[in-house]
Amino acid sequence: MVGRDEAYREVFRDLAPTLSRADLAVVNLEVPITPRYRDRDPIEDVPVFRAPTHFLDALRAAGVDAVTIANNHAYDQGLRGLRNTMAAADERHLPLIGVGADSGAAARALVVPVSGARVAFAAWAEGTNHRPNGDEGASPRIAFLRDGTLQASLRAARAGDAHLVVAVFHWVHEDMTRPRPMMREAAREAAEAGADLIIGHGTHVPGSTEVIETSDGRRVRVLYSLGNLLAAMEEPAGVLTAREVGVRDAPLALVRTEWRAGRLEVAGVEVVHHWIARPIAAAPWLEGGALAVGRPVSITSELERLAATPCGRACDQRAAMYRRRVALMDEAMADLAEPMPAAPPPLVAIAAPPVPRPAPPRPAAPAEPALVAIAPTRRPPWDALTEPAPRSHTPRIVVPDTDPRLQPFLRGMLFPMDFVADGVAESRVDEAALGRLVALMREDRGLRCEITGYSTEAEAATRPSLGAMRARRLKVLVAGRGPSRSRFTTRGGPPGQGRRAGTGHVVVRLRR
Repeated sequence: MVGRDEAYREVFRDLAPTLSRADLAVVNLEVPITPRYRDRDPIEDVPVFRAPTHFLDALRAAGVDAVTIANNHAYDQGLRGLRNTMAAADERHLPLIGVGADSGAAARALVVPVSGARVAFAAWAEGTNHRPNGDEGASPRIAFLRDGTLQASLRAARAGDAHLVVAVFHWVHEDMTRPRPMMREAAREAAEAGADLIIGHGTHVPGSTEVIETSDGRRVRVLYSLGNLLAAMEEPAGVLTAREVGVRDAPLALVRTEWRAGRLEVAGVEVVHHWIARPIAAAPWLEGGALAVGRPVSITSELERLAATPCGRACDQRAAMYRRRVALMDEAMADLAEPMPAAPPPLVAIAAPPVPRPAPPRPAAPAEPALVAIAPTRRPPWDALTEPAPRSHTPRIVVPDTDPRLQPFLRGMLFPMDFVADGVAESRVDEAALGRLVALMREDRGLRCEITGYSTEAEAATRPSLGAMRARRLKVLVAGRGPSRSRFTTRGGPPGQGRRAGTGHVVVRLRR
């Protein structure tokens, strides 16, 4: 057993060497640092996060220099929680990016001095799980893409004294390795407005990269998603053998810059591969034979440990699985082959995003990879802050197995959903069936949803993970309407098989 302070520091054990060596380390802080004021709503079933100040101390001790805070969990504990987060970060001299007194201040780039250079960071969220209550006041606020502040913020940063301008986006559609058109439009707009580097997260899985050539001749590197860095979420321990990237594949991006004509330019990006492991009983290649807490492990370090440990076939198999994770992450983060769409519309014209899908609560919410080290300080006096509101508990409803609405899903139901030419996006989905599935999961929170996606043999020959991608797409549609993503399991079935062999389809099963 380890104490809470020690456990938080242990979480960063394999990350700290890389973070502390970098000139500047920035991660996404996707959890309010505050007492709890809000619980998960029994109707909406949307998780709400909070973490103690020990987590900020652990971030600082690991070498993190600044954090972005414009993400879908920023308002989980209301404006009181956001104010507490700002106060705790201020005590630790930890800069927050993407938050301010109003939308304009939140979008204003933060300039961080580092090794004789000045790096400007600005961050925006596509949406949030919650909105501030009207009785909490009007401030502070985080920056949203829909506010139309992107161009002015980045142009001001470019025209100022910053040597490098970085734009950070937090998306709301999860489990996507390839960017949606809106994401590519946002990246292009940021590049044309002056960004030198664009970082994305929020999809929870590693995603594509791209180089945008701007109208003034610059080449801007885009990393659409760096996945998670700390949160294992709902995935079981056995997914090390999965054939597609998941929420526990954790790439840390090291960005190398060079001086040219008085400015910094991105000269290269190196990916340091991590796997978010959970405590395991028998692991002779690890110090002590097991993990004390679930944490990201460096795959390079793990391979070195495995090579130095005489544990025979078990070590060989583990090493092979780690190498497979590296290959899958690299494949997911490959450059996009297709050209950017021409003349994209400005972000101010983009409609408000759909309701974002939540992630399950964890004491340490996903800290996204970034470009690093200061010692921890004292925790803030919580007794000087507003006391938490009383917590309520609602009895859980159980839908009986005999309920005719549930029975088809218990057996495994061929879900009425057709796909367009790219094989992933849907051309048609039965909204009535979707509504029945969502209603059942919202009524009975003990139900879990297994989705299996199938592809044809011809499709699998060129895109082996297409079946799993189809399953994740249906998961997006269902979870976007309320049920927590922690209650879903997705996978790809054998090509050419399933309930409708010879066509792409998905099968849904509910279980307890």
